[in-house]
This record gives sequence, C-alpha cells and structure tokens, in this order.
Amino acid sequence: MLSDWRPLANRIQQALSHTPLSSAEKSLIRDLIISSRKLHLKPEPEWKSLSKIPLVEGMSFDVESGRINSDFSRKLAELTKLLKYLFALTVSLTFARKRVELQDKKLTLFYSDGFNNEKRVLFSEFIEESRFAELAHGRTMVIQDRNSWKSQEINGNFYVKDIGFFLVTNVLSRREKSALLFRIIKEVLLLNKVATYNYLGAHRVIAENPLWNSLFTQNLNLKLVATNSYMEILPTPFYSADKFGIHRYMIWYSNNNFSIPSAEGTKIKDNRLDFACRTDIDTHFVWTSDFAQSISNRNLEVEVRVLGSMMMYPRRELDPILGKFKIAVFDMTPWEGYPLNMYGSELFMQSFLEDIVSICTELPGIQVFLKPKRDFIRGGNRYVHSRKYLELLDKFEIENKITVLDPSTNIYGLAEKSDFTLGFPFASPVIIGKELSKPSYYYNPELSKSWDLRDSMDGIEVISGRNKLKTKVEEAYRNKLKNS
Repeated sequence: MLSDWRPLANRIQQALSHTPLSSAEKSLIRDLIISSRKLHLKPEPEWKSLSKIPLVEGMSFDVESGRINSDFSRKLAELTKLLKYLFALTVSLTFARKRVELQDKKLTLFYSDGFNNEKRVLFSEFIEESRFAELAHGRTMVIQDRNSWKSQEINGNFYVKDIGFFLVTNVLSRREKSALLFRIIKEVLLLNKVATYNYLGAHRVIAENPLWNSLFTQNLNLKLVATNSYMEILPTPFYSADKFGIHRYMIWYSNNNFSIPSAEGTKIKDNRLDFACRTDIDTHFVWTSDFAQSISNRNLEVEVRVLGSMMMYPRRELDPILGKFKIAVFDMTPWEGYPLNMYGSELFMQSFLEDIVSICTELPGIQVFLKPKRDFIRGGNRYVHSRKYLELLDKFEIENKITVLDPSTNIYGLAEKSDFTLGFPFASPVIIGKELSKPSYYYNPELSKSWDLRDSMDGIEVISGRNKLKTKVEEAYRNKLKNS
C-alpha cells in the first residue's frame, strides 16, 4: 500500500538531490519508481539500513549513488520502450498531417485511462455539468483515450491516444517540428541521464519534457486535468506547467483514499494518502469537506473545492427492483495472498459478508444486492481475487441470500432504488447513498471490530460489530414498513 512506500519516497528524493537533474526531473523519476505496481518491499525495519533497495525483478535502487541497477534484460526492455517512443514521435513530427488548427482554441487537456463508446457518452454528460464550467464551457476538450488508435472528433472534442503527439501534429510548424526532433535526438545521444537510471522510464524524462516545453512556448490557452488514477505519477506536462502559468486540476472520481495499515497491537490513526497534497496540482475538485480539510491541512497553498460525488454514471433511474426492503452493499473484493493481518484481507471481507447475511436472513423480505467495483478475476492471472471469498459469495448467491450485480450497474440508480446503503470502510458509493437521503453506513465487520477506526467519515457513521449493524438494519426496516 502507498502508506508503506512513503519512507522510500523520501530516501529516493534525498539520494536524487546529489544528481544534476532538475527538480522537475527528480520529481518525475521519484514518481516513476514509487508507482511501480510490481514494487515488493520488506517491512521498513528490515530495509531501512540496506544500501540497495529491491524494486522490480532484476532491478534495485542504490541509496548512496541514486542509481537504478538493473540486469541486461531489464535494460533491454527499457531501451526498447524508449526506441518505440522515439519512433512514434518521429512519425508524428515528420509525417503526420495537420487535421485541425488548434493555435487559436481554448484547450482543456483531460487525461484518462481509456473509454469505450458508452463511457465517451457518459463523459460528455459528466464534463458538461455546470460545476465543471471553467474546464469545459467555451473550451475544446482533448481527451487521452488509449482505446482510440486514430483521433476521433466527437461533439467538437477530440479523443486521442496520446495528447502530446496530437498537439505536436496540429500546433507546431514544420520548422518547429524539425527543431524539436533534433533537440530530442541530441539529448538521447548524450545518454548521461539515461545511463544514470539504466533506462527506467527514460522516454518520460529525456523526450516528453522537451516536447511539452516546446508546446508550452506556443502561448496556447491550456488547462490540464487529471483524475486520481494518476495520483501516484502525473502526466508529464504537470511537472513543468507551472513555469508557463498553466493551471493544473485533479478531479477526484472517488473519495476512498484512506490507507489502513496493520494493527498489531497499535491504535490506528487513518491518514489520507500523502499524494493528495502534492505541490504539482493547483486545484483539487473533491467530494466532501472532510477530504478538503485533510488536503488543506497539509498544503495551505493548494485550492480545494467541494463538489459532491463525481462518478461517471448517468443520474437516471434503474428499472424497479423487487423486494420489500432492499440493501445495496459495496464491498472491497480482496486479492489472493493479501496479508491476513492487513485491513481488508480475505478473512475480514468474509466476515463482512457473513455478518450482513446472518442479520438479513432473520428479517422477512430483505433483498441484499452486492455491487462489485470490477469484474471478478478467477485464476489464470498473477493478480487474482481471493478464492475463498469468491466461493463464499457464490454460496450465498446460490442460496438466494445475495444478488451480485454487474460491475457496470449505475450506482446512482442503485442507491436511489435501495432502502439502505452499506459499504466496507471507506467505499465512496456510501456517500452517494447519503446524498440521496438513504440510511447509509460504513461497516467494520465483527472480525475486525478491534481496529481503532474513527467513529465517522464524511458525516457517515462507522458501525463496528454485528450487534450494532443489526440494530441499524432493524431500525431502518421498521421505519420502511411503517411508512409503506
């Protein structure tokens, strides 16, 4: 979890201070290292005194020199990525024709992980809401969409695979393209910065930075927007945009940003991720005042605006859901092999399910609907969901004690049709239930009630233990029957 990587980030940052990189490049390298999804660290006391910290397989970080040491295969892989990037950039600089003149447009660059056709429609509805007027009204959106092999113009906005390449093609003149290409080739040939880090993310450091600096000098009317999927490592232009007076936004499409480490005899104080207060974001759009205050406490200079829930779902109703009393449940599907002493392990999540089922089967007419965040991954993959948890869920579904919904189910519609909203701490959809004036709670299951979680989050009560949950469910159940 990111909370375990903060000390490493500080160590890396200190080591990099002895290199000739600029501060923006140091920040970029640091984020590249920290954001490695395959990063495996020993507990802090064991690696704190190590001179070499293990990163991905075949790669380690030398604390004293600030160098990334890697074997030949890893170097070759990173060099291949660099060459692929340079080839694509060369094609964009030399052969691509302009499709549209962008110099005189007000542009908002929106970074995403990718859209399907349905999500493009939903995004168009989402970004046109009045609360995002400064990002979209009177501006042309250029949306990074990794599923778009060719740029697409939809409703005057552009969906492109790589925003930088798209802008280079449609903004720079032929002479400016040539100058940029020679500048990048010169930096690549020097290889001093590449060799220092053995090609780790080298294309980001030595190619994309000069590319964006060239674009920024075009006096484009730009705004940059990222979502919190980029919290660990921002898109490259964010690292130097402030020097050109370009405003940087982050839209938090979820509010679940607490890290809950192992208890092991200590009282736990929940802490928001440190990345939430990073200095390379100018304005955060967040869900709740609680989250806003947490960011402001750590970074007094950043602007934080509370806009309510921001999920890319339509605000329209679902078809009627049968049942006298309907409970919408939002879990956190545990991963296979997740340490059992960590909050959210398969044992905790099994207890979460068992507690809910045991209570609801005692009351006639209750229907429990579980909406997972994503499709279940069952074997055949290095990262799979817990087999025991999925077997328990299958059992309850066969016994008609739980109905598992499709992950794409409209959360707003589900919360509207339900009578009670319940989530594992701290699932964002519970806030939507509260916004719709439904009884909404976070549930800390029986197995984990000894954990010292706070009593509430964002004005929503945290219920610990089966007896308290039963009281809340029965109270809402009686009120529903009395008013129906």
